[in-house]
Amino acid sequence: MKPVNRRLLWALVLCMLLSIAPAVRADWRPGDPYKMHYPQLPDPQGWDICVVDQHVADDFMCTESGKITDIHIWFSVERGQMFDLASLMADVSIWSNAGGIPGARLWTWSGGGAVNFVAPYDTGLQGWDCPSDTLPPRPNDHNVYHQVNITQIPDPFEQKKGETYWLVVRVLTPPTPKVGWKTSKNSSAGLLWGSPAMWSKNPDAGELWQPVNTGDFAPRLHDMAFVITGEATKPPVIVVTEWLNPEPWHRWFGPEEMVPVKIIPQDPCDPITKVDFFWSLDGMEWTWFGTDEDGSEPSLTTLRDVPPSE
Repeated sequence: MKPVNRRLLWALVLCMLLSIAPAVRADWRPGDPYKMHYPQLPDPQGWDICVVDQHVADDFMCTESGKITDIHIWFSVERGQMFDLASLMADVSIWSNAGGIPGARLWTWSGGGAVNFVAPYDTGLQGWDCPSDTLPPRPNDHNVYHQVNITQIPDPFEQKKGETYWLVVRVLTPPTPKVGWKTSKNSSAGLLWGSPAMWSKNPDAGELWQPVNTGDFAPRLHDMAFVITGEATKPPVIVVTEWLNPEPWHRWFGPEEMVPVKIIPQDPCDPITKVDFFWSLDGMEWTWFGTDEDGSEPSLTTLRDVPPSE
């Protein structure tokens, strides 16, 4: 029998492991889940709004309560210059909505989690604008754009369904080449969601927010290209455990005996402030016998056949 070449054997094993290991994706692609009104996809022939000299913001509505664990943004570099991805540092935050403009800063990305780039993402002839300088918008500035994916955020923001928030972005370093946030396809179609994108030199110091406008004479307003995603929300559950200090009325009525238990409602989205208690002999017809709104469980002695509204 011929001796086994160990190096070849390990190479074969490694190839097999790599071939069966599931691919872990950090980017976002059309058709992937999202937790906002709808994904605002990039416009290949749109504009890039500089996020080095000012903060740029766009609003979104939460469609599912829960944690924002991933933020996906499309961007370009002025004049299509080369840049060092590892050197980019950004102030990414979520603000409240104050009548169609960003209100108060609610959350700031700590820099934790994973950051993944898809560079390049796609191509198209795009314009460049820096709203805070005195130069007019510059069309036909570059033709490559990229995607940055901030995922597995360790301290995620908890959003609530139906609420409108603002995603605010500013790149802190390096000062050159300048990075711009891409405008969305909504802009070119004239279908802006909510308020148009806004910019401010120093919103934390109270400087006013102004619309992002790349028009020469007539206003040309925009939405920005981004997607908000996160973990799925779990439904409320009832947890049954033993009482630490059983009382006579803390009983679970079974077919043969009474067992001391504690019933704990748990909602992953919002604090539970009120619990109605019901009893049933057959599991079909239920009768209300008390309500807990202050942490004091109702006693069975309060049993009365009236609805809780009375």
